[in-house]
Amino acid sequence: MDFVRKSVTAALVISALGCGGATEPNVDVSASFVSAPQEVVVKYGQDVQVGGGVLHIAFTDVEDSRCPTDVVCVWAGNAAVDLAVSAGSGPSYPLRVNSTLDPHDVEWQGVRLMLLEVHPEPRADTSVKKEEYWVKVRIEAAR
Repeated sequence: MDFVRKSVTAALVISALGCGGATEPNVDVSASFVSAPQEVVVKYGQDVQVGGGVLHIAFTDVEDSRCPTDVVCVWAGNAAVDLAVSAGSGPSYPLRVNSTLDPHDVEWQGVRLMLLEVHPEPRADTSVKKEEYWVKVRIEAAR
């Protein structure tokens, strides 16, 4: 009898955890917290929480081919930034945004994430380690 009661309790808990909330794949995250655009700074390897933990944004990788600031180039180059986003404790989804090329912004679960800045800017005489990078991202409700 004790085994049956524990099994039923466990099943109810699992069902309750799976219902509603921001962890469902089709949830409109923007309805949960985006009343006005927000800007966040995310360091390489860091995971930031926005909206009281409703949205998680992690900066997972960067490919930087931008022209060094102390050099004259024919093309400005591009910084491709990989982010991983998740709603609540749900699975993370990879997104890529670019400094120069498209897309500069992406939509996910009712939220638009736009890459505003990538730092540090490259210099010809210095190599930048990934751990030194940080980005500024704008978060707003998708239209």
